[in-house]
Amino acid sequence: MKKYLLLFFLFPLFLVGQDTHFSGSYAMREYINPALATSYKGSEQASVTYRRQWSSLGSDFPFQSYAFSFNKKWEWQGYSEFSGNLRLMKDSTPGSAFIQNQVIMGANYKKLIGDGYNKAQYIMLGFSGGVGQNRANWNGLWFGNQFNFEQGSPDVKIDSGENISELLSNKTFSDLNLGVAYQINLPRFSMNAGITLSHLTKPDISFVPNLEIRNERKIAAQVSLNVLVKENLYFLFTPYYSKQGVFHEARAKIGLAFAGDEDYDINFGVAVAPSMVQNFEGLGFESLSLQIFLEKSEYRFDIAYDATISKLSTFNGGRGAFEFSFTYTRKNHDNKSPFVRHFHHL
Repeated sequence: MKKYLLLFFLFPLFLVGQDTHFSGSYAMREYINPALATSYKGSEQASVTYRRQWSSLGSDFPFQSYAFSFNKKWEWQGYSEFSGNLRLMKDSTPGSAFIQNQVIMGANYKKLIGDGYNKAQYIMLGFSGGVGQNRANWNGLWFGNQFNFEQGSPDVKIDSGENISELLSNKTFSDLNLGVAYQINLPRFSMNAGITLSHLTKPDISFVPNLEIRNERKIAAQVSLNVLVKENLYFLFTPYYSKQGVFHEARAKIGLAFAGDEDYDINFGVAVAPSMVQNFEGLGFESLSLQIFLEKSEYRFDIAYDATISKLSTFNGGRGAFEFSFTYTRKNHDNKSPFVRHFHHL
């Protein structure tokens, strides 16, 4: 079948099996690595995330992502923790022409492997698996030759010349992800480091009958550092690297956070995160993300804005994505701030 696949650089997720991208690592940490699901201080945590991008194409052409996550922890033999996690995700392209839904369940085990004076070390193991479904309304999709450059927007009235009658309207697949992480907490320094293997089943996501297209396995590694610079002021640094098929991504988040001593204090922070990718067009910077969080007691708000700095900036006016997360955490009986001798994600 010839080149039908819609404005290739706008749909990398659906055409070559790249994963959905989220900038906020706090609300989506079990999505980054299922071993990080227990990396919060409390007994239960729920979060919702919304992401909207490519809005410069017009109000009728938003790309939107939604995610809901719930995690419940139980103590395990006194000094270890076990948790169960449920995550629901939805991706939608302009006009809901293409929708991806996922229902993922996960389990996580966090074991204390060393404890001394003002020092604690943990090993964390996690897995997640579930079902996804891709749905397409082929009559509502637009192709590369249907973009009107004079208007600066797609025009579906232009004949695409594509034969879409043989394509499937939906595809259901199963998925499995594994992760491991190490964490150490010191009085003035905390760190975790982890590795994730995603899509171990290499699910078939093809809409073309008798043509197999696999979602490539993905390997990712991340390190997160949290350093107490002075009283209540923390320096945060999180480098990340992933490889999925021919795609490579590297990003480094650098920020500062202020954390009060008591549970009723307001905690806040800010960070920047440049992202570099290696794809069919070569190596180059993709986006620059500005991220802010505000936290008080059990509630936390995260906001991120990603500005496009790649070649696509001439296409979308430099505008990228806006992302918002809200997280609720049910604290333990001591009601201490999650910053107290505990690693914190920005």
